[in-house]
Amino acid sequence: MIQKKHYNYLTVAAPGTNFEKHFQNMQYFINNINIRDLANKILEIIKTTKQVVEIIHKINLAILDAINPFSFIFKLLRLPNPFAIPLNAIHDFFQKTTDDIINFLNTELLRKLNEYTLSHGTSFAAPLITNLLAMLKTEYKEKMEAGDEASISKNILIASSSFNGQTQNNLYDPKIGFGIPNYKLMKQAIENSVFKKIEIGINYEMKKSFESSQPVRVSSSWVANNGIEMELSILNGKGEIVFKRNNNNWNVLVGEFTPIPGEEYTFRIGNRNRYRRDPVDVSLTYVQK
Repeated sequence: MIQKKHYNYLTVAAPGTNFEKHFQNMQYFINNINIRDLANKILEIIKTTKQVVEIIHKINLAILDAINPFSFIFKLLRLPNPFAIPLNAIHDFFQKTTDDIINFLNTELLRKLNEYTLSHGTSFAAPLITNLLAMLKTEYKEKMEAGDEASISKNILIASSSFNGQTQNNLYDPKIGFGIPNYKLMKQAIENSVFKKIEIGINYEMKKSFESSQPVRVSSSWVANNGIEMELSILNGKGEIVFKRNNNNWNVLVGEFTPIPGEEYTFRIGNRNRYRRDPVDVSLTYVQK
């Protein structure tokens, strides 16, 4: 049974309501707020203000000023200022650099938004995902319409969401979310995506090297699954198989690996159908944490 508060959020969050505008604001926030400028401003306050209480007050005002008109985030979190710095923690800021403060702001924003989403469960997640995909389509219309939109959208969500916390080699910390997509990774997924018609017995390959050893997730999807047999492989620079899986009547294949910086990897998706003769429309993408 849906709890009343969930029902209210579901109603408010339905596509076409003001909630859609909130997430457009969130998109602007993510893309345009200059965290470095804000961090420098906070650092300047710390260096030039002598009273601890006054430091706290000025820093909180600076943060509020920087993210205005994004106060909807605070309303969602039911907090007057989710970045308010407690008195017992302020002395640590005297030792901070600009990069430290940038990391603090980015971490706090991500954590609080994800905590809110997780606490309200799937009744909140469904309209959230609808709005996130709508935002992506506005920015990446050509990419989203390059092929079957259902398989492309599904692949974006799979690539940018966490697995269950018990999944081995999980790409994301379970605290970040269970099945809730990370918008920045959604953008990465659509930017890296390709959509191909793959004939029987044919492989499509994507080659990529990475600068860091952060985990990489490779995801592929298609619409139909009845009788379709596909195979996803990840090969290292020596041609050795890092990951390989055949679908068992699924319409999704996902693999994860930890790359060696500078080494070229091959992502291969192949049509292994024995009974269906038509080519399969496949969406293939990857993200790096």
